[in-house]
Amino acid sequence: MNTYRLKTIFLIVVLLAVSGVSALAAPGASRLPWSDVQELLRLEVMGPSVEAPLKEYVLAATGPIGQTEQAQLEELGIEIVSVRGETAIVRGRLTAFSELYGAGDTFAWVRSVLPHLPLDYSATAQYYSIGVNCALTHCGVEEMPEDAGAGLLIAVIDGGFTGALEDALGSDQVHYVQLEVSENTGEMELVAGREYEQHGTMCAEAVAAMVPEAEFLLFSTPDFLGRLEIMQLIAEGETFRVGDQTIDLSQIDLISDSTYYAVPLDHNDGRGVLATSADAIVDGGIPYIYALGNFGRGEDTDRAFFSAKYEDADGNLFHDFDPNSSSVSDHDSLAITVEPWEDDEPALVSVILEWDGWPYQIDTGASVWTRDEIVSIQDIDLFIYYEDSDTGSVTQVALSEWNQLEALYTGGALYPIEPLEIVQFEVEEPGTYLIAIHNATSRHPHSLETRDVDLHLYVHASGGQFSMEHSTADGALVNVGGAQNVISVGAVGFTLDETWCLLDYSSRGPTSDGRLKPEIVAPTMYESELEDLVFTGTSASAPLFAGIVAWLLDEVPEATPEQLREAICRTAQPLSGTCNSAPAPSDCEFCSHSCNCGVGCGLVDAEAALTYLRTLVD
Repeated sequence: MNTYRLKTIFLIVVLLAVSGVSALAAPGASRLPWSDVQELLRLEVMGPSVEAPLKEYVLAATGPIGQTEQAQLEELGIEIVSVRGETAIVRGRLTAFSELYGAGDTFAWVRSVLPHLPLDYSATAQYYSIGVNCALTHCGVEEMPEDAGAGLLIAVIDGGFTGALEDALGSDQVHYVQLEVSENTGEMELVAGREYEQHGTMCAEAVAAMVPEAEFLLFSTPDFLGRLEIMQLIAEGETFRVGDQTIDLSQIDLISDSTYYAVPLDHNDGRGVLATSADAIVDGGIPYIYALGNFGRGEDTDRAFFSAKYEDADGNLFHDFDPNSSSVSDHDSLAITVEPWEDDEPALVSVILEWDGWPYQIDTGASVWTRDEIVSIQDIDLFIYYEDSDTGSVTQVALSEWNQLEALYTGGALYPIEPLEIVQFEVEEPGTYLIAIHNATSRHPHSLETRDVDLHLYVHASGGQFSMEHSTADGALVNVGGAQNVISVGAVGFTLDETWCLLDYSSRGPTSDGRLKPEIVAPTMYESELEDLVFTGTSASAPLFAGIVAWLLDEVPEATPEQLREAICRTAQPLSGTCNSAPAPSDCEFCSHSCNCGVGCGLVDAEAALTYLRTLVD
């Protein structure tokens, strides 16, 4: 490692020592992202001549957000976009949120204010592209059904849809559904309508290839709260009207979902609200098919993942990214080299740090914390620096210093901030950025103990790509990807030597509690006739697989989600070679042969699964 990185780490240590004073001022600590706190301070200096930027956040509360709480926000000039239970999407000028910086008694009900990152449904492409028919043939489909699916109701959850599927199948079969805030009640309700998005249409097209006579509900959910609302309404079996038709959500036969929310809400263990909402749907008898994600690669990618136990061999409170390196700089930072795709459009980079403090980051119901509960929380900070390769100078570009131990100082309700740190920054030109993770727990006045927390670091680039110095292929699951009963799907591609192999970007398990993910893989890189595009990523594999599951349901309508999962996994085609390089997990109960957390039980085999399923049901 060169001397520039050595200078970098020295400057990081100095800057953190200075910035740590404000970070550890526990009473009145900010609920806002730290970068926005800095912007607020700048706006105070600049005065009213500078207009504050418009911001949108996910606001997490300590309890249900009712009319009183909404009125308090509206008095500040904050618009309530939507509300669901203890969560709201809020919008307003940054200065309107200034009172949440101190968050005194009036806003003690506000737990945290997270950046509102949109749902993601982009993917990267490699390998040969093939037609949908060809892809399904490799999955054991001997002949494409021409009249399958009559009587089935298929839900596709995505960011939006074009009108192409309706043009192909007709308005009697295709219904576009989205959420809208009622002017009368202020609550969200399902209405006819859609966002415009080709991705969702290609997902629905893949399902329709197997069950062309099915009826489709295409749910547009471009944000986190809308998706959560729709998932919970399906689990509750709500009824609503679309045009002149009444739709009973309890009658849905299958769900295909190729989106993900970028902010983790659990520790890859299926305990977060999105994962449990998906499991509730399966518990109600509806199979849920999910695209596992595209986090497997660390080179030339738009997203990557790093996982490690917090380690601090040199005792400076920074995580050692490479404890075996003789270079001090590698101990304390992780380098990412970012390149925007367009010369005149900056790439937006999001870095999200999550760790295993979730069990005590919500209401514990206790009036006093035990020592073990306090130690389980930890206060960890995230810092981003730009490194000038010509001069060796280092400039701080972003930081996140939420105080996860704030509840210890307030003496009130025990609602710490989630074990999350989030930063976003724009990159206009190719450059190298350094990520530093600092455990601030022991610097608090209570002399709290630190522990070796289990860190998960997610890096996203919108409008660009990057390479990450250290990355982890295994364990890169987000929210629904770790759900207990959902069938998660990985992606395989058709290689030059005409074999199927796991694509390097396809996310891999296991879950943090040791369960097999994905359960199955399916082809990607096939051509969409409706949108005249090549469809790639696990986003494409999941709906292709969902189409096969829908066909199985059409053939054996009495099959349960558990029976479908067993039949599919028991009969999957085993994959070998580089596709079998991931370590085998301890739990392979659904497979009839060896499996791993790259390819699960293998490539889906439709005809074999149908034969097996009939023996289970009969």
